[in-house]
Amino acid sequence: MRIGFASDLHLGFGSGRRKGDACIQAKRAMEKLLSEDVDVIVLPGDVFDTPVPRPEVLRDAAYVFQMAAKKTSDLKLTGVGRDSPETKGIPIIAIHGNHDRRVKGDVNPMQLMDIMGYIVYLHKTGVLADDTGFFGVGAVPESYSKKLFRDMSAKPFGDRSFFLFHQDTVPQIPHASLKWSDLPQGFTYYVNGHIHAPLLQKNHLVVGSTVVTQMKPEENEKYVWVWDQGFEKHLIQSRPLHYLQVDANGRAPSEILVEIDDALQKVLTEKYDETPMVRIKVTGKLKEGFKSSNFIFQNNHNLIVSFQKQLEGSAISEVDLKGMNVDELAVGVLKKMLGERGLKMDASKLYTYLLNGDESAVWKLLGDST
Repeated sequence: MRIGFASDLHLGFGSGRRKGDACIQAKRAMEKLLSEDVDVIVLPGDVFDTPVPRPEVLRDAAYVFQMAAKKTSDLKLTGVGRDSPETKGIPIIAIHGNHDRRVKGDVNPMQLMDIMGYIVYLHKTGVLADDTGFFGVGAVPESYSKKLFRDMSAKPFGDRSFFLFHQDTVPQIPHASLKWSDLPQGFTYYVNGHIHAPLLQKNHLVVGSTVVTQMKPEENEKYVWVWDQGFEKHLIQSRPLHYLQVDANGRAPSEILVEIDDALQKVLTEKYDETPMVRIKVTGKLKEGFKSSNFIFQNNHNLIVSFQKQLEGSAISEVDLKGMNVDELAVGVLKKMLGERGLKMDASKLYTYLLNGDESAVWKLLGDST
């Protein structure tokens, strides 16, 4: 059996000149996997960028899934802890990610895609494809992921078994709460989404994302994976990404802007099929007499630029990152920013409401704080 893996499609991500990037990349990923004659496709989370996608995004997902449905396959799936699904074409097995997740009791978009017959959705359930078992657990909040996975009674089944999940893990994320040793034991392979930089270590695969969302250096190349007695990665085309880190220490804003302009001009001298992205990050302490507000960057180039200045005194630079997981970091930054704006509210509650897409709760919290 040949098994294809692609993760973190983030359909619906992007705006402006990048509005269609996620869909383009998802189609490229699907085309590559289908060209490799896979028998089944696995998507370990974050197929969508938001838990309540717009109709246009659901349309894009249908286009991508139909590419697999139009192929022929005799593969039969048997449910383990769920019904045995009827599939059309190459089956797509998927779990939800943190971006797909909704509050308990609400239908997430992956469940909807399952009901419509596009995918086989797993959450604390499994499916047997011929002699190969797949058990999936969708994303859960970091705060109780360790206990959940340690207490989980999931057991491998089939001649070979894949455990699918979507979480921060050590060592990829050093301050994550979940370690590989916390996962249910005995599975042949462990496949994780969520982390956008791909990595294969022994029988643990971090699939990586198909689309650049954070413009980090490790997102420069995008891959899908194919298993056939072992994992192989396959490069897919993606929009070029450049990363520029600038040291501001002891320098005037005008001097730094000249350096940035020279770097962008150099990017423009190269030829690309798609408009390149450039992430610029300025860190450190400006020359005496200058403040962060004196540093104003304007993108006057035909490039997609993400500009970040993390200078002394900014909200995020004053948050102690040591020992924090992602949730704690986000709450810490929110708390700092709310304080700067004179808003008295529970940053932890606000973060939870935003994560779950609970707009009414967010507005109520804002109203109570004024």
